[in-house]
Amino acid sequence: MKLSNGLALSAAAVASVSAESFSEADQAIWIDRHNYFRTTGLPWSAANMRRIGWDADLATKAAATAKACSATTSTGVNAFQSTATSASDAIDQAIQQWVVETAVTTIKTMAQPGSSGLEVGVGFYNSYSQVVWASTTSVGCATATCSGGELVVCEYSPAGNDGKSPWYKHASQASECPDNTVAAGNLCIEEGADANNQIAPIAAGDYTYQVYPSFVADIQSILINSARDIANGSVPPSTATKSDNSSTPEATTATPPTTKGAYLLPGKVKPSSDTGSTFQNEVKPPAAQESAKTALKSTTSSEATTTKEQTESLTTSTGEGGAKAHGMSTLGMVSMFILGIAAVAGIVMFVHYRVSTQRQNDVLLDGGIQR
Repeated sequence: MKLSNGLALSAAAVASVSAESFSEADQAIWIDRHNYFRTTGLPWSAANMRRIGWDADLATKAAATAKACSATTSTGVNAFQSTATSASDAIDQAIQQWVVETAVTTIKTMAQPGSSGLEVGVGFYNSYSQVVWASTTSVGCATATCSGGELVVCEYSPAGNDGKSPWYKHASQASECPDNTVAAGNLCIEEGADANNQIAPIAAGDYTYQVYPSFVADIQSILINSARDIANGSVPPSTATKSDNSSTPEATTATPPTTKGAYLLPGKVKPSSDTGSTFQNEVKPPAAQESAKTALKSTTSSEATTTKEQTESLTTSTGEGGAKAHGMSTLGMVSMFILGIAAVAGIVMFVHYRVSTQRQNDVLLDGGIQR
């Protein structure tokens, strides 16, 4: 009898949990967040990235999942236990953990695609990879009040993180859209689909590029530092280990921030503007190319002077010592040249960042759809 009563009480507790979908204004923010990180926020540009739209059926499914109060991040599902007291704060606490923090830790362990046409992300599956999964076209999210706070759940379709496929293909943005789709706003869309329409206006200050102004610069800083480490020989081109390449996504339990100001972290490099984008292996506009050439001449001249001084210093020894010095001189020249390339790449990326500010701002005002 006692066991029966216990089961009844447990069932009643579960039944008392109510799940809520998000308002249209919050849905618009969810879509803006996802499509921003699928375009401007990518570490390397995507050739086949589809636009994500809101799906009411997936939102209903997410509500049912959240109501159980036991959801974890898994194939086609992102889940986060939030301490927020408002829907908008819950959204950004979830995005902070799913994307901002997870992207930083994940990208640090990934090999950079050396050229256009390569696949990105094979073997790395988590909440971030689901957000940037190229073939995913729909998302629906909901919350439920559980014992630990608000449980935020998003369901995705088609589900990503299948344990074997790449996130997307690296090439110029939307340059290889799937059949029956066209390029628009640097994403691949189905013309005339309802998912392309803006759900509701987004208030000034709530756009993704405004809430996370340092994200793009932080990611680019990671890529530059990674290239520098590879050039110095301190790490191999890929630092992934077997444990990094988990075939299934893992649940995440990061402690959420308490204020929106915390969403601007982590980051040491700040962008010159709160809009715009920059990508690896993208064609630069003439103005950026000219600036890059000037920077390259200056950097090359400086490196040549430094290398000459190092060579003269290292070749003063004779005999065996002189031979060793010659070897060090050659290594120094090669290292300085590679570091120069990394430095110029950084300069070019930030120059392009400023040039593209207004253009990206325009296309992002509608969740990534160009008008």
